Amino acid sequence: MAGMVSVNADSLKHWMAKGTNVALLPGGFEEATLTTPKENRIFIKHRKGFIKYAMRYGYRVYPVFVFGENKMYKTFDRF
Repeated sequence: MAGMVSVNADSLKHWMAKGTNVALLPGGFEEATLTTPKENRIFIKHRKGFIKYAMRYGYRVYPVFVFGENKMYKTFDRF
């Protein structure tokens, strides 16, 4: 499925030990459900362990924020 795999600790360590390029979306489902077309919202609480693994396996971390992404998709923000 387009190279997507779980990012639990064991899976992440497995791929990083092999030297595979890794891209993470730390906001995940929570961020997708918080986002509305009216404002940008991010969710990173409890999603910081990947930095520890990046340091352990010698990866560089490039933080990226995409402006306007919240306007690309229709979301239901009534609740």
